[in-house]
Amino acid sequence: MANQCGIGVVCVLGSWGSGSTSVAGYLSHMGLNSCPPHQQTIDPNTPNSFESEEFRQACLAVFDEKTLSETGSRAAFVDWLGQWILAKERETASQGQSGICLKHPLSAFLIGEIAEVADPIWILVTRKFSNIERTRERRQWHPTFGAYGAQKIYSRAISDLISGGHSFIAVAYEDFRAHKETRDTLIDFAKLRPSESQSRQAESWVR
Repeated sequence: MANQCGIGVVCVLGSWGSGSTSVAGYLSHMGLNSCPPHQQTIDPNTPNSFESEEFRQACLAVFDEKTLSETGSRAAFVDWLGQWILAKERETASQGQSGICLKHPLSAFLIGEIAEVADPIWILVTRKFSNIERTRERRQWHPTFGAYGAQKIYSRAISDLISGGHSFIAVAYEDFRAHKETRDTLIDFAKLRPSESQSRQAESWVR
């Protein structure tokens, strides 16, 4: 079932509190379809997670987000994702968008399954564990959504990306926010060709 879709797919990997929302939002402004409706949060700083609610629910059907334990069927996830991606491919083309953006922390545990369906461009958003933990404390979230979960998510993501032979780009959130050169490198790696208007909107959104 490898590479079912004809339109490009970008998968943003990262833990909760890593800055992956900022990167996914930036990519959305650059022309990718982040497949709304999105999961909304209670954090006023990032009310829109840029996580497709449908994709989130599919990930949650396989992994418990508080224990990170496997609770569902990977095969069922692959079957669902194949059909969903095909539908989103048609939607993306009809809307004149340049590709699809997938993002959820649990996708780090489903890299093999996602690659089987979509063969995406992989973006790994990193952040200091201490900063991730401070974000968790500010939000008063479960420990898994802080440094504890981040260590497990990054360990699994890097291991599976390497063992699967996947190219990927690692982007430190602080560098992404501070340096346009880092954002330009990301756009080149993702093979995006945004319009001038999209670029202005995306840059304005980051600031």
